[in-house]
Amino acid sequence: SSESTGNQSAFMRQAQFPKDTPQLMKLHQIFSEQRFAGCIIRSETYWNDYVSAELGDTLWVMTTTSSSYHEDDSKNEDSEERIVGWISIRKRGGRYQLREFGADISADERDKETGEAKVTLKKPVNMAFVMKELLSKALSQAGETVEGDEGSAVSLHLPTVVWNEIKRDASILDSCHQIYFDFDGVQVDDDDGWMYVVFDESKEQTNVFDSTMRNEDPVPHLVWPTDSF
Repeated sequence: SSESTGNQSAFMRQAQFPKDTPQLMKLHQIFSEQRFAGCIIRSETYWNDYVSAELGDTLWVMTTTSSSYHEDDSKNEDSEERIVGWISIRKRGGRYQLREFGADISADERDKETGEAKVTLKKPVNMAFVMKELLSKALSQAGETVEGDEGSAVSLHLPTVVWNEIKRDASILDSCHQIYFDFDGVQVDDDDGWMYVVFDESKEQTNVFDSTMRNEDPVPHLVWPTDSF
C-alpha cells in the first residue's frame, strides 16, 4: 500500500531478510543504539538469524523512492528504495505493545551546543506520520479496524521517549493525521527506578538511598521487547 506525503510517496510492506538488513541495521544504530542506554548492539547475523525469526511477518517497513532534496530545493533523482521507518507490535494483556519501532532520523541532525538543526541533503522524516501509517498496517494485520466509520480505539503501550517525539512531530501534521492519536488519553507509567543516580559526597548520609539524587538529564534507558529473550 502507499501514502503520499508532500513531495514523497511512502510504501508499506513486510520486511525482507537479508535484503533489508543493511539499512535496518544502520538505521537502528542511529535511532536506538546511539541514543538509548541498554539497547542490544545488533550485528548483521543477529538481524538475519534472530530478529527475522523473532518478529517474522509482523515487522513492517515504510519505504520511499522519491527524490532527495538539496539545500537549494533542487532535485537529485535517485530510484533506490530507502527505508524510512519500521514497526512490529504484539498483543499483551488486552492492549498492544510496541515491540519494535524506528525511523530514519539521520537527516534530523542538531548542533550539540546550540540545539539548532543542521542542513542536510535529506528531508527529515516525520516520526508521527511514520507511526500512524505503519501502526495502521500492523493493526490491520492483527484484525483491528482503526480507520473509517467502523474504526475502534485500541490501546498501545510504548516507550515514553518515543511517544514524546511522536507528539512533537504530530504538531506539524494536518488535522486528519493528528486525530489518529488520543493525546488527552495518554497514561504515563514510567519505571521510577534507581538506574541513573549521582552521589553527593559533600553531605553526610545515613544510607545509600539518602546519598543519591537524580541525574538532571539522564540518558533514556530502553530495551526493545524484540531483544527481551
